Amino acid sequence: MIKKRSRRQFVTFLALIIGVLLISSFAYGADDAAAKAKESYIGEDPLLEHSPICPHRLFHNSELLDKFHNPADWIEMGFDLRVRYVYAKNATTQDTQANNNEWHYSRNRARLSTKFKLSENVDFNTKLTWEWRHWDQPRNKSSHTDFDEIIFDNFNLTVRNLFDAPLTGVFGRQDIILGDGWLVLDGTPFDGSRTSFFDAARFTYKLSEETTADVIFIYQFDDENKWLSPINHKRHSRHATNGQDEKGMILYLSNKSFENTTIDGYYIYKEDNKSRSTYTETAHAAVDSEIHTIGVRIAKKLDDNWKFRAEVAKQFGRKDKDRLDALGGTTRLTYAFNDENKNELFVDYEYLSGDEPGTDEDEGFDPLWGEWPQYARGGDLQAYLWADEGALGAASNLHRFGLGHKFSPFEKWTFETSYNVMFADTNPLQNTPAVNPKYSGGGSLRGQMLTAYWKYKCCKSLSYHFLVDYFVPGSYYDNGNRDACIFARAQIIFAF
Repeated sequence: MIKKRSRRQFVTFLALIIGVLLISSFAYGADDAAAKAKESYIGEDPLLEHSPICPHRLFHNSELLDKFHNPADWIEMGFDLRVRYVYAKNATTQDTQANNNEWHYSRNRARLSTKFKLSENVDFNTKLTWEWRHWDQPRNKSSHTDFDEIIFDNFNLTVRNLFDAPLTGVFGRQDIILGDGWLVLDGTPFDGSRTSFFDAARFTYKLSEETTADVIFIYQFDDENKWLSPINHKRHSRHATNGQDEKGMILYLSNKSFENTTIDGYYIYKEDNKSRSTYTETAHAAVDSEIHTIGVRIAKKLDDNWKFRAEVAKQFGRKDKDRLDALGGTTRLTYAFNDENKNELFVDYEYLSGDEPGTDEDEGFDPLWGEWPQYARGGDLQAYLWADEGALGAASNLHRFGLGHKFSPFEKWTFETSYNVMFADTNPLQNTPAVNPKYSGGGSLRGQMLTAYWKYKCCKSLSYHFLVDYFVPGSYYDNGNRDACIFARAQIIFAF
């Protein structure tokens, strides 16, 4: 039975790879006729005249829309609506026979942002976010719509030229992305992509034209009601972090004095304390930790075709009751063909150390505020695959080898496909598989991920995308948990 299932999965996986390669081959063209056909699309938008729902087309030259954006000289407003539908199967179980492991639901998010320009150098910024969902599956959820709550996604004061110096301060709830977001991007991972804010004070000092320094202080609570109470908030119905209250300090230096090169260096301190929430703790949940991270990031354009980026970080301190000693790194090398279809090929390698069984230390790398579905690893599916090993969206204990291709067959369209094979750095359940029967306790192959990501951006007011992940588990999982997993998502974003 297992062999038949494995053969079916292999055939399906092989068919998908062949299909992706066939689709990708259209980017190159086999003869002059094909090249001429492609040339006819260059500079054109094949959907523009068929996009009557684009807000830009609906409200073009509209005084009403202008008044909405600028109701007064000192106020700027914006609104966007995201409509998303999700399908997933075996995402957390890797077992077709498991109950309630098929998901069908829509998640829709509306955001209203307002900037109050109090003076030339002082702004007050707010953003209200409302995400509601309609569930069709799994079976243990009756078909219903959860209208949920409205939350302050941003609520901050921005002051430029502090003390008559090239210093900018942002105080309050804000979005923060450092580098590629590998370790610092999402301060609220437990609510998915509804929000990603940090409650923080950020100071950015421009040391020179090429160098900036950031000092950031973070204080996050798992209870989203702690600082600013959401509208229609239901106690314990929502949490922001993965079961912990967090304090942090970041020193981040970025230098661009070398031609076509960015060099970043940083020190990050993160303190985790268990919150009052009732999460199921795992061996590496890190709900009581003091983590120090020192790292460097380099991004360089080598010539007109080649560019690369690389980041490495060393961690030490304490994770739960163990001394922490961990290492992580991520790299990408990209070759651009510089042709009319913007073809690019890229290769990746990522390493996140795993905890060695039987030692007095914890060697497992902690992703800090990088607990979000990083697309280099695939789409949203990989955020669920590690859910039984640590925090939701967190990745650790990983060797990842990736290969991908991106091109634009038409203006405003981007097609990206990638293949990742992933291994565990260690097997923490070695000799003790009974701790979690989902895992084999012996193998190291996590599995193979094939991802297709198609994006269309009509203009700043309208965009679509379709994402699909297909994952085949490997020997890291028990024989009963090696069924293929799939995640698919369709999305439209309107921006007014």
